[in-house]
Amino acid sequence: LASGDGNPALSYVKLRSVQYRNEEPYSVVNVHLAREVFDLNPERFKGAAALVTIDAMDEITLLEAHQTLTIGSADPEIADLLKISIGAPTVEAHCVVIDDAGIAIYVGDIIYRSESIKLQMNLLATTPLRQKKERNGFKAIGLARRKSRKA
Repeated sequence: LASGDGNPALSYVKLRSVQYRNEEPYSVVNVHLAREVFDLNPERFKGAAALVTIDAMDEITLLEAHQTLTIGSADPEIADLLKISIGAPTVEAHCVVIDDAGIAIYVGDIIYRSESIKLQMNLLATTPLRQKKERNGFKAIGLARRKSRKA
């Protein structure tokens, strides 16, 4: 755990899987899940995504969750699992979920095929894009401001 990633649990269970979409692998998931959390529903954690399972649990209250994305490249093992070339670009996600006691209950490292990731960011932190569909990005916002100044 890095600084700001919460306190470590007493012990962890490691879960590893390859995720598929349309019979093609798109990510390799390595999760360290606090044993105390895993023991609440081991069968569900073995068959479903850990984050979805945690979210559905009433007995867990979350304090924080954060994710860091890094551009990387496939080593021989990842290339084989994802059916891509050695050295092909990947997106590496490091995700930490911290409970209300400050314990890092979920520490996930997920490696994605680069073509399976699309990032979209609102650089102005204004109205959500779905509410601005008729407008055209920055120009539309600038025009609206100019019109309101003239009025």
